[in-house]
Amino acid sequence: MVLSDEASFWLYDNGWFHKDRENELSVDKHKGKIHAFTAISARGKISLVTFKQNLDADFYIGILRDGVIDYANEVYPEGWWFQCDNDPKHTARPTQDYIRENFPFLSLGQQNHLI
Repeated sequence: MVLSDEASFWLYDNGWFHKDRENELSVDKHKGKIHAFTAISARGKISLVTFKQNLDADFYIGILRDGVIDYANEVYPEGWWFQCDNDPKHTARPTQDYIRENFPFLSLGQQNHLI
C-alpha cells in the first residue's frame, strides 16, 4: 500500500509578510506559504515534492505521473494499492480518470478507494 498526502506550511517571521502595523497578526493572503506532497509505504518513500502554487487536479496528476507510479512499481513489482483522502482535487473527474487508466493494481470495486 502506498499512502499519500499533502500539507501547507506558512513561513512566519521570514520577511515574506507585509504586516499591517495596527494588526500584528495580519498578513497578505498566501504570502510565505509553501506546500509539500509525499507518499510513503512500508518499503520506503518518494522524494518530497514542494511547490508554491495552489494544488489543483491537473498539477496533482502531474505529481502522480512523475513520482508515485514509478516508485510504486519499483518497490512493489507484485502489485500495490494507492490511498489518498477525499480532497476535491483527489476526487475530481480528471484525477479519477487518470487513476483508473494508469494505476493498474488499484481495485475500484470497493465502496470507495479514496479514504
